[in-house]
Parts: sequence; structure tokens; C-alpha cells
Amino acid sequence: MFNIIRKNRISHLANWKVSAIWRTYRWLPYFNEQKQKAELIQNLIAQTDKEIDEMVYRLYELTDEEKAIISA
Repeated sequence: MFNIIRKNRISHLANWKVSAIWRTYRWLPYFNEQKQKAELIQNLIAQTDKEIDEMVYRLYELTDEEKAIISA
């Protein structure tokens, strides 16, 4: 009796694992697409931050030494 219950549990766990893998595989392309979009946005934000920093440096006519102090 115990072996039958154990086999059923093992079978159930194996089916669940296959199901979980399938769900992961199905969502993987969507995840990768969204990840690429997020990375693109992060890069655009970083570039914009650098451009704003440079504009502020020019506005206040900061020297390279002063820029280094601010950036540290």
C-alpha cells in the first residue's frame, strides 16, 4: 500500500515539474523581450543623466577638478 501511495506522489511531482517547466518555457520569450526593453530604457536614462550632468557643468563653468569632486 505504501509503495502505491509513494509511486502516485512521485508521479504527481513529476507531472507538476513538467508542467512548471512548460509554463516557464512558454513565458521565457516574453520575459526576454521585456528584459531587453527594460535594459534599453535603463541605458537611455543613464545617457540622459550624463547629458544633464554635462549641461550643468557647462552652465556653472566647472573645471575638470571640480567635476571629479562632484562625481566622486
